Amino acid sequence: MEKKITQKKVPFWIIGFAVLLILFFVFRFIWSQPLLGKKLPMVTETTVANSSVISSGETAVPTKTTHGDTVNEPESDTADTGDLLVLALGIDNNAQADAITFVRINLDERKVTILSIPRDLYVPIIGFENHGIVEGRINAIYGYGEYYGGNGKGIEAFASNVANYFGLQFDHYLVVHMNNVERLIDRIGGIDVYLEKPVDGRAQGMEYYAAGYHHLDGKHTVDFLRIRFPDDDHQRILRRNMIIKSIMKKLMGSRNITGLVAIAVDALREKGIQTDFSVKDAYSLVLFAKSLSSENVSFVSLPSDLYHSTVTNDGASVIMPREGLVDFVREAMTR
Repeated sequence: MEKKITQKKVPFWIIGFAVLLILFFVFRFIWSQPLLGKKLPMVTETTVANSSVISSGETAVPTKTTHGDTVNEPESDTADTGDLLVLALGIDNNAQADAITFVRINLDERKVTILSIPRDLYVPIIGFENHGIVEGRINAIYGYGEYYGGNGKGIEAFASNVANYFGLQFDHYLVVHMNNVERLIDRIGGIDVYLEKPVDGRAQGMEYYAAGYHHLDGKHTVDFLRIRFPDDDHQRILRRNMIIKSIMKKLMGSRNITGLVAIAVDALREKGIQTDFSVKDAYSLVLFAKSLSSENVSFVSLPSDLYHSTVTNDGASVIMPREGLVDFVREAMTR
C-alpha cells in the first residue's frame, strides 16, 4: 500500500514576511535611484579650451575643474550638509537650451543662489571637433549632444562643456521641456506676477501684458517666457527669475508636505523630463524648501560690463564674454 505524500504548507507569516522584505528592497531601490536619467559622468581632467578661439580674445578660461577646489565623486543621495550644485535647462522645440540656470543650494546656511546664463553667450565648445564645431552659442550644445551622440547625451555634452569653460561640476541636473513647464504651472493652479512696466509680445504673435498684476496659466507662462522682442536676453532672464520666484512662492506657501512631494515626484515622472534626482532627493528638497525664507533665495545676474553684444561673421547675434565673467560665475557658485 502506497503512502500518501503530503506537502507541508508554508506558514502564512513566512509568506507575508517574504513579501514585505521584497517590497522593502524594491521601495528602497526606487527611493534612492534616479527617476528619469543617470548620473553625469565625472570629469576627472578638463581639457581647457584656448581662449583665442573666441573672436574677441577677451575670455578668461579656468585651468581646473572644480566644485570648491577639488573633484570628488558625488554622493548617491542628497546630503544633509554642504553645497549642492544643480544644472537646470529649459529646452525648446529645436533642442536648444532656451533657459540655462545654475543653482547652488547651501544646506548648512539654508540658502539658495540662482544664476541664469544668457542663451546667446558665445563660448569655446569641446567634444564636437570632428564635426567642425569648436565655438558657438552655449544654448546649442545640448542639441549637438542629442544629434551627434543620441538621446540623453545632450545633458552630458552640456555638463562637460560647463566643466571645461566655467570649471563647475554639478551634483544633479534637471532638463525640462517647455511643455513640462506648462503642465507644472497648470498643476499648481497658475501663478501670479507683478509687472512694473508692460511686456509686449505682439511682435511674436503673443499677448500684450500691461503693467500691474497678472494671473498666468501654463500656456501664458510659457508664452511670457518666450517673448524676445523688442528687449534683449537680459530682460528675458529677469522675466525668467520673476517666474521662478512666483513658482517658489506658490509652492512654499503650501502647508501640505505630502501634496508637495506628490507634485515633485509626479513632475519628475513627466515625459520629456531628464533628471538624476531620486524620490528621496525630491522629498529632501521639498523639506528644505519649506524651511526657506524668501530672503535666503538670491537671484544673481551677470554684470553688464562682463559681456557685450556683437554679430559674428555669418550674421548671428551673440553675447561675447569679457575677462572676469568666468571668475564671477565660479565665485557665485562656490563661495
